[in-house]
Amino acid sequence: AAGGGGPAMASPDGVSLQIEEKLNVILKKDGGLDTMELQGTMMLEIKGGEEDAFIRVAVAAGSNEGFQFKTHPNIDKALYASEGVLGLKDPNRPFPMGSPLGILKWRYQTRDEGQVPISINCWPSVSGGESFVSIEYEATDNFDLHNVVISIPLPPLRDPPSVNQVDGDFRYDNRRNVLMWDIQLIDKSNRNGSMEFVVPAAESDGFFPINVNFTSKATYCDVKVDTVTRTTDGGPVRYFGASQIVCESYQVV
Repeated sequence: AAGGGGPAMASPDGVSLQIEEKLNVILKKDGGLDTMELQGTMMLEIKGGEEDAFIRVAVAAGSNEGFQFKTHPNIDKALYASEGVLGLKDPNRPFPMGSPLGILKWRYQTRDEGQVPISINCWPSVSGGESFVSIEYEATDNFDLHNVVISIPLPPLRDPPSVNQVDGDFRYDNRRNVLMWDIQLIDKSNRNGSMEFVVPAAESDGFFPINVNFTSKATYCDVKVDTVTRTTDGGPVRYFGASQIVCESYQVV
């Protein structure tokens, strides 16, 4: 967390609009993509007074080919289809206060390997009673990835693995027999990276499934909030929020 004294920030008034996409990806260890599925949600939460609950949210969206969109059952579907505006079917009703509501959802599925945010290549080879494991990542140019952790299962070991080379950092969890490769940020300076380690000879299948975790401040779906206005007088309402991608399950098997 950032340092410095001063009071803790109070939660701002207005309307919170958070966009989150959850990724489910299965990559094949011999190359190629098995499945990639993404589920996105726009969550609305009224943080201000009751007067901020009588609102409409205008959304700016790109072409988003291949995406399927769904609005919450209480949202006026026709208004969204014709004008890209998310409002309740009955404009005289307020949005519920005090808890987030998913007002828009989307899905996207692909088997196009070029769409994955990060691909992993892992080559175990046995020589003279040892397994030499070379593993590399290649990340998309489309957005930066934060807090990347690539977790490689290892056979039960007496001693920690010997890491000969690593772009980033590593930690070994001896309770779970997992080697974790940490890259704090993948941006244009390090779209590719590698790690090499040695353990006593083991079957190559024992180094899979590899689990990947990261977040990103971008989203696949080109969608953002344009304006939030009151249904009572058409006046603007203050809104805030962020977009992010998270990994629900991201594996190389």
